[in-house]
Amino acid sequence: MQSEKIFHPIGQGGFFSELIRTNNENIFIVFDCGSHNGDALRKEIKRIGHNKIDHLVISHLHADHINGLDNLVDGKEVINVYLPKPNGLDIIIAKFQKNGHKLTSNPKKFLKCQKVFFIGDTEENQPQKNIPTTTVTSHSTNHTICTINSVEWILRFYVKVSKYDKLSEDDIKLIEKIEERKRITKEDIKDAEKIYKKISSRINPSTMTMYSGPQSNDAYHRVGTLLTGDIRLDNEDDIKKIVSHYKNQQNNILDFSAPHHGGKDDLLRPIREFSYERLHIQYGEDNTYGHPSVDITTMHDYLPYEINHITEKTRAAILTFD
Repeated sequence: MQSEKIFHPIGQGGFFSELIRTNNENIFIVFDCGSHNGDALRKEIKRIGHNKIDHLVISHLHADHINGLDNLVDGKEVINVYLPKPNGLDIIIAKFQKNGHKLTSNPKKFLKCQKVFFIGDTEENQPQKNIPTTTVTSHSTNHTICTINSVEWILRFYVKVSKYDKLSEDDIKLIEKIEERKRITKEDIKDAEKIYKKISSRINPSTMTMYSGPQSNDAYHRVGTLLTGDIRLDNEDDIKKIVSHYKNQQNNILDFSAPHHGGKDDLLRPIREFSYERLHIQYGEDNTYGHPSVDITTMHDYLPYEINHITEKTRAAILTFD
């Protein structure tokens, strides 16, 4: 078995791909595809030389993680798509992002895929039985397992749901109406836009992380990757939850992507409970958000980690193993 994973240099956004080669087949995985830098994103999409995407994973519904999806899937066969189950706040946020409304209204039609799986935040942290490479157990499971040359390879998901507690009673009623997919009027749309302007700079949409790697929990299989999207891990309680969720894979993690492009308020500390040796930070060199924070890099400086900065002006971070 061979694997090649790429953190694509697309500037302020997210785009990761992984090709797993076996004697019998190739398995191609993509996690997010979006950027504020359209030229860099289009260039990286063109370098994808595969006509099939077995597993397309969408971490959340911000434009800089989804606005390249239409270009990515054009002319390709897409098998399985996974995204966090959207609540009312997510649907409102998505409406004002490129491709966002299409993903919440009819993702199967938009992405021309065979199956769509909405992943919630209530699944049990229990291993599933082995399943064929390109199928998943059910719509409610939070991971899928492949058996590759006797190594159980798992895609495991963890969702942190968007919440915002400073809303009026009328705002909450509208959000519940939108979440229940009831008939939406033009006035509702105007009110939803007001809610979006109120919350857009204060919260992230529901965000899904993904572990890709061997299921067995030992250092011998330390080739896994934990991709975090825009999740916020700014307190010990949230860190404890994600560590608990990935407890069966924590010794396998070699590569870890910094949450939210290395944002100052998105990672409280290095997560030493995970075994990662390489920290990857994707961001745009001219971004106005202060990404990455100096705090994120300095907190890792004294540890034996390799820190990779991936921007539109760097080369792709291409990592392989046999």
